[in-house]
Amino acid sequence: RTNELGAHVTEAMIDYWQTYDQVLTGPEARSPERFRFDGARVTQSIQDPDDHDEWVLRASIDPDASNEAGKAVFVDVVVERL
Repeated sequence: RTNELGAHVTEAMIDYWQTYDQVLTGPEARSPERFRFDGARVTQSIQDPDDHDEWVLRASIDPDASNEAGKAVFVDVVVERL
């Protein structure tokens, strides 16, 4: 079962999947250098198999919905090539 964020990411990743068939998820892919949070927006660099580092996931956090849900609620999820 795909959760709500998973559904947003799956849809946003369509262009990425046309280029690559996998996303690396090891320690380097999850390192703090690949993640930014400014209090309202999240940016995660996506580590591709060729280490081109040219794709990022960006999303906004809905603070009211997050407070109500007791967890981060992401909106405006976009995956883009830099």
